[in-house]
Amino acid sequence: MDMSETILAAMIGASATTATALFQIFSSFRARSKTDYRPNSRSMLRTILSVLALMAASGVGGYLYAELRAEDTRQDLRQMREDFTAQLQAVASATARIDNRLQAAVAPAASPNSPTAIEQVESVVHVPPCRTQVVTAESVPSACSEADAQRVSLCATLPSNTSIRDVLLFSRGEGTSQNWDSYRVNFDQETDGARFVDKPYEQAVGADHKTVCVNYVHLSSERAHLARLVVQFAPA
Repeated sequence: MDMSETILAAMIGASATTATALFQIFSSFRARSKTDYRPNSRSMLRTILSVLALMAASGVGGYLYAELRAEDTRQDLRQMREDFTAQLQAVASATARIDNRLQAAVAPAASPNSPTAIEQVESVVHVPPCRTQVVTAESVPSACSEADAQRVSLCATLPSNTSIRDVLLFSRGEGTSQNWDSYRVNFDQETDGARFVDKPYEQAVGADHKTVCVNYVHLSSERAHLARLVVQFAPA
């Protein structure tokens, strides 16, 4: 069993006191035995009782002193634990504040390519068949030339403080029921007598908005077409 230093010191002190008392008793008996062959029993009893009382007082005093030192040590330990707990709480609070600041600083800088950061606007226009100026004997509409082609612009409006991520183009004949994804086209790709030409261009609309526009050319004299523009954008 491990003992603290204070209890060990008290035991050593009590042992030293007891040893000294026993040595004094032994010395007193030897001195009396040389001078008096009939020692007084009452005097001897008082001496023994005095030594025993001294030993008991030494033991009690040593125990009380050890307990006092142990209580002081326990109080110091409690104070150290309280100080350490307070420091840990302060560090945890400071760490939480730093984490909140870092999250607030990183949130606006989220990747613009993430699905939640991208928005889109679109524009759809219906273009009727073109009318050629050339009349045939059969009264059957002939294909329109570039001069007779119908030209329209599709524009989508978005906030001015955004950046364009992608421009998607779609063209399909009137009456088609398939999904738009099946009719995606590129610039200058002609499908059924219609195509998108040139490149996208932007125009300012007031102080807070802008438009992204594309040009659409319709050459078909037999059927109308639907042209669709989708602009994907994200905060700049």
